[in-house]
Amino acid sequence: MRNLKIAIALLVSVTLSAFNATTQEKKIRILLMGDSTTEGGKPVFEESIEQLLSDQDESTEVEVINVGRGGETAYSLLNSSRYDGQIKNIEQIDYIFFRYGINDWFHRMPVEEHFKADVKKVIDRLRVDFSEAQIIMMTIIPFLEESKTEIINDYISEISQEESLELFDIYPTYFSKMEELGKNSMNVRFFPLDSIPENYHSLVRPYTKFYDWKDAKWVRVQSNEFDPLFGHLEGWYKDQHPNTTGYRLIADETAKYLIQKLDSE
Repeated sequence: MRNLKIAIALLVSVTLSAFNATTQEKKIRILLMGDSTTEGGKPVFEESIEQLLSDQDESTEVEVINVGRGGETAYSLLNSSRYDGQIKNIEQIDYIFFRYGINDWFHRMPVEEHFKADVKKVIDRLRVDFSEAQIIMMTIIPFLEESKTEIINDYISEISQEESLELFDIYPTYFSKMEELGKNSMNVRFFPLDSIPENYHSLVRPYTKFYDWKDAKWVRVQSNEFDPLFGHLEGWYKDQHPNTTGYRLIADETAKYLIQKLDSE
């Protein structure tokens, strides 16, 4: 009788363990790679994706890691210590969203000779170091002149086809929303304090910071709240980096893209 009780207890224990294993939360880890238009979204960008995906499925834990770096190209990503030191050893990544091309246009000319080769070298490394992850190519957002953006995005599309990778084409949606909300609706305002009339300096003080790489104080605003005051100043709308509105849009489209993938798997 005692042996029977022990056997039943063991059976119950094994059954409960199996049940817990099948009902425990799933975890998805997402890596965002890119330039300043990726890095600049911290923490709104990654937190928005996490929240949107978790709201869709409460049983799924989502972690988004943003390793974007301002000024970076696909070439400099590999030909520096950053990839080996900060990226390659990140564990258990399921999806990699890869968005480069803006700085490559400025710093790796002629782009037709370098860009595709540079990106493919990164893809080769990612396939080795993140063999279980799915790499998803992303087009760049409106930043360069339209004709230059089209060239870069055509190369990105070609790479995705040649490397048999999925393409997440964020550009059309971003451009359409920008037209709907206004040309500068999703851009940050980044402007030298010295170019703002002195009588307004106390008003913009909460938005002012000294930037070492500019060696000056600059005003950085995420909304249009000062447009009525400074919109006439030359260069007020020059910066094309996304503001929080832009990052919310990219995050929402990223979450929708992943939800469709997860539903089909």
